[in-house]
Amino acid sequence: MPDEIGGQNPAGNADREPTPTPPIQPNIEQRVMDLESKSHSHKKQDESSDLASAVRKGEGWPIGINVLLLITTIVIAVIYYGQLQQMTTATKATQNAVCVASNTLGETERSNRLQQESSSAALHSAIENFRLDQRAWIGIGDPVITLNATDPEKITLTLKNVGKTPATEIVSQIGIARKPKDYELKLADIKYTGEPSKSGSLFPSASTLIGKNLDTVLPGQSDEINILKSGSMIGYVFAIVTYNDVFNRPHWTHSCGVIQKDLTSIHECKIYNDTDPDVTSSAQQPSALVTMRPVSEKPCIITP
Repeated sequence: MPDEIGGQNPAGNADREPTPTPPIQPNIEQRVMDLESKSHSHKKQDESSDLASAVRKGEGWPIGINVLLLITTIVIAVIYYGQLQQMTTATKATQNAVCVASNTLGETERSNRLQQESSSAALHSAIENFRLDQRAWIGIGDPVITLNATDPEKITLTLKNVGKTPATEIVSQIGIARKPKDYELKLADIKYTGEPSKSGSLFPSASTLIGKNLDTVLPGQSDEINILKSGSMIGYVFAIVTYNDVFNRPHWTHSCGVIQKDLTSIHECKIYNDTDPDVTSSAQQPSALVTMRPVSEKPCIITP
């Protein structure tokens, strides 16, 4: 019976396959557990998916923020660049305005300096012309000599102020020299001995006498007089006078004469008849010629 219901005889049915066992049906508890397991599995997958999504979202925020910061930085840089350009333009405009003002000031100062120098030169020239016209001028002339064998030598010269103002602190001196006939007198031959004579002041058109007088007749004077009369020796008389004018400027005058054979008349020498050139030195320049602040000759360049 069992062989008919449960299967074939093993010995007699060795070549036949066994009949498969039917699957065991899960009970309710197993199904519930299986469903719960699947539910937990789906939840974990959902949670993993949510976590991945959250991570992706979290990574996206910093990227977005950095993009926004980059855009903001670019906008700010553009704004700053525009402001810098405007500031550069304004600075150039200011510099050009200052440059124009500096050039104008320089030209004005140069013009003023030239005008002042021109005015000062004109004033100085006027003052000098006035001083030259009004200053004292002392001349030496009218020689009177006494040369003979019996009287002491005597030479007298006249100083006369031909200027328009007084001469002060007058000092004078007379000298004598004797040279051979063909000798040419030189400045080195003009030498003074003795003390100079002081005459004080001399007013315009006034005159005074200066002289060189000997007290006694010199030994051999008679022979010397004869030599001068013969012309083999030539006698020279020279003089110098120094003085100040009312403008406190020092001056001098020279005089030289050749004694003729008659021993009374005198002719002018070829040298030593002159007066000071009256040239204003640099130390006597008027105070109006003031050196101004140096002005740069190089103009300021305007930038485009």
